[in-house]
Amino acid sequence: MKIGTMSVLFGAHCAILHPWFLALAWWRLWRWRAVEDPYLGAVSLRDWRLWVAFALHDLGYWGRPDMDGPEGEEHPWWAAVILGRWFGPGWLHFSAYHSRFLARRDGRPYSMLCVADKLAIAADPWWLYLPRVMASGEIHEYMRLARDTSAKYGSKQHNSRDYASRRDWHRRMTSYCRDWALTHADGRQDTWTPPAASGPRSTTPEKRWRERPMNDCQLCQNWAGDIGHMMLTGHNENCPHGPTREDALLQLVRDLAAGMEAWAADEDGIHHAAWDAYRRAKALSGVWLDDSQEPDHG
Repeated sequence: MKIGTMSVLFGAHCAILHPWFLALAWWRLWRWRAVEDPYLGAVSLRDWRLWVAFALHDLGYWGRPDMDGPEGEEHPWWAAVILGRWFGPGWLHFSAYHSRFLARRDGRPYSMLCVADKLAIAADPWWLYLPRVMASGEIHEYMRLARDTSAKYGSKQHNSRDYASRRDWHRRMTSYCRDWALTHADGRQDTWTPPAASGPRSTTPEKRWRERPMNDCQLCQNWAGDIGHMMLTGHNENCPHGPTREDALLQLVRDLAAGMEAWAADEDGIHHAAWDAYRRAKALSGVWLDDSQEPDHG
């Protein structure tokens, strides 16, 4: 059985326990009053959709071979797709960016669900939490990452790389999570989380354009939207994996210019009727041509 599945069944993210600690953490932070979320605006415990998010947000760990590795870090998208389909794009991002590492990697603000989720870890008592992560085996990965100062948890989470016991590790881990949650409960910028914790997501338009084509993107497969935007960018307008419209337009111009060059290689150069458009396309790519470089077609 995969470690992610065990985590959801009886481990740290146990589906019948963790949502209740998350609700308790939310109540401790904001009681019944509405809190301003970057994706939903004002949201409170009186909104029944929030309780659905509590129940679903970590179920994406099911079937994952790791918790904080390349597979585990992508776990929020499973619930995000469902919540987005049911309740709208704001809920998609609210659920997806309950992961502060995913938010930092994608250059997005963390959601208020992220804050409560961190405090929920501290609300889970050690005598209930430790037996679960020991049974699931998660504790080995968590402690290994905490000891590695080059890893995502290593630099600021603990004051020491050595632990007297698993209980000592848990005490330091929950202290850090509590401090992070209380510090960021007002939505301030996250300066604690290291950037691109699991490796940087490519930011060049060319790579982003081809990273996740729409037919392979689980978000876009489940969304209808602006067909023009999807044809231009290859993604739904609400999908955080796609390029911006501006980046996509620039890439389209570059691709068209490359196509003109390929055609010209088999002919006598760029046709004079297309020269002005080609020259402006190259200028957008940072290559400046003057009229003296126009091919002479006789």
